[in-house]
Amino acid sequence: KEKPFKCDLCSKSYRKRCMLVVHERVHTGDKPYKCEDCNKFFSSAPLLKQHRVIHSGEKKFKCDVCEKKFWTRSTLKQHLKTHSDIRAFQCTLCDKAFKRASSLKLHLNCHT
Repeated sequence: KEKPFKCDLCSKSYRKRCMLVVHERVHTGDKPYKCEDCNKFFSSAPLLKQHRVIHSGEKKFKCDVCEKKFWTRSTLKQHLKTHSDIRAFQCTLCDKAFKRASSLKLHLNCHT
């Protein structure tokens, strides 16, 4: 599909102008959406909506393995990896492998 709206700073492209506007906030640091409960600011309405769940006190997403509950599906999904032996993120400089990309990124610092 055609993506006519291009970021001048990093060349990412989008189908809709509104998506480009949201993306540009990555570069500007602009966070116009405020949580009225804790005064945190967010770059988009969906991020604010996702954050607001923590103020409800309701953790709707339960791990079937250990019964632990989470506020968001994405947090549960990340947690489920702790129950798996799959280490999909391989270091290209040594034999170590990791369950999460963020762990690999931290590990790579030991090679510099």
